[in-house]
Amino acid sequence: MTSHLLNSLPSISALVSSIPSGKDPYTYGLNLLESSAFPPVEPKTFRILIFMSFIHACTIIASGMFIILTFLRTRDKRNKGWIARRFYVKGSPNTYWIPNTSLAVAVCQLLTSCFCEVYTYVDYASLKSPEFAGKISIAVCVQFMWLFNFYSYVVTSWGALSTCLSAPDPSLVLGKIVLNRPGILYVISALVPVFVTSIVIGWSIVLGQAYHKVIQNVQNVRNLLLASSQVWNAGLLPPPRDFFNILDASGVLLEATGKLITWLRWNSFIWAILWTLTATTYICSVWPLVKMIKTCSERIVQMKTSSQSSEDSNFPSLPQTVPNDENQSKNVCIALRRSYIFLMCHCSVMTVSILYTFSVCIVIGIHADQVILMSQWRSLGAWLYLVSGVFSAIAMLSQAWRSCSDFEFTTPSTVSDLRTLRVKNSECQNGPWNSLTSRSEFSSDAHEDNIDIYEEILIISTANILDSEKKVMGHNLEILRE
Repeated sequence: MTSHLLNSLPSISALVSSIPSGKDPYTYGLNLLESSAFPPVEPKTFRILIFMSFIHACTIIASGMFIILTFLRTRDKRNKGWIARRFYVKGSPNTYWIPNTSLAVAVCQLLTSCFCEVYTYVDYASLKSPEFAGKISIAVCVQFMWLFNFYSYVVTSWGALSTCLSAPDPSLVLGKIVLNRPGILYVISALVPVFVTSIVIGWSIVLGQAYHKVIQNVQNVRNLLLASSQVWNAGLLPPPRDFFNILDASGVLLEATGKLITWLRWNSFIWAILWTLTATTYICSVWPLVKMIKTCSERIVQMKTSSQSSEDSNFPSLPQTVPNDENQSKNVCIALRRSYIFLMCHCSVMTVSILYTFSVCIVIGIHADQVILMSQWRSLGAWLYLVSGVFSAIAMLSQAWRSCSDFEFTTPSTVSDLRTLRVKNSECQNGPWNSLTSRSEFSSDAHEDNIDIYEEILIISTANILDSEKKVMGHNLEILRE
């Protein structure tokens, strides 16, 4: 056997000698089977499951509310960012798209919380009633619970990299591989989820079949013990053949349990590898966005202290037509600081969620036999999976809330938005320039174009000007709202 606990089981002679004299040995074996296949758990486990069910129910309501609010928006706001938003990469004539992370994250979190709720119900019912344990495999619920949580990280990473690509100078925060081939981002963002989904479906089938075989063999041994116990209670001696049939069925049950433990252990280790790769990808994707916001904040400080310092920085010179009012710069700094703090808190919670899930995978992989056979570990494993969903729900719902409250990184805009900046032709002869300003710093023409004025909104815009046509070819507006 692959399990230390299964290898350390007492021998048949030891089991027979432990039967009280004059008692029904088959009833004793039936009680031993029930306590081994479905070990009892502490009463506090049910209270923890009820509490987790309440949390995930609230998460389902919140996620559904965000999705409904997206549908209830006005047509203009829905067109602003329905499923995806268009953006351009500096130096490339191609059009690229960034996913609507708020909607995608809300949907992923809704599905994750739904599977957490199903897992909680199945686990609670299985612990209360052993007859219910064989209907649905808990391990299958865990697979899809983690799968949709993985989707949330993929969408967040995709959105962060797309945001950095649409920046005025993405080379400051991104590598040459992504800059030279932006289309590779779509390939990776599509193939990786498909690959992980295939793995999850395969493991769900394997674990489901292994769990079903264990329950089927438990039922077979139970039926043999019940039949022999009825003969014994009738005052008759069961034939020796029935005893050997029980031994053979018990051996098959132990073999099926050993396979289930092996599959569960390997599944946990594979998920640990997947979460390690997810954490690496997430950090590499979000860190450039953090760096970009921090760089913008430093740029504001440079603008406040001295215009001469911009000549020594890595940024192109700022057009002198943009005002440099101290109060306006202060509002922009506050907006950037709050955005930076939110992003750091969001990334910290997401990272903690990944690290916790990784730790759970390692612990379950090492102690897979104890989780299945021992009551203490079964009680711990009943709610250990659900805590990671709480961490991710906090981060994902906060991200969706910021997005639903018009916290949009990348939004399309019209030529009139850039026209309000009143950029002189002579200042754009040398190619693209970077503008870092708040909307309140727009000229009075902004009122003519019906542009709302918010001093707390920071706009990072890029304009490519043709000398012959003197008009904007493409631009991106990234709005960071406090």
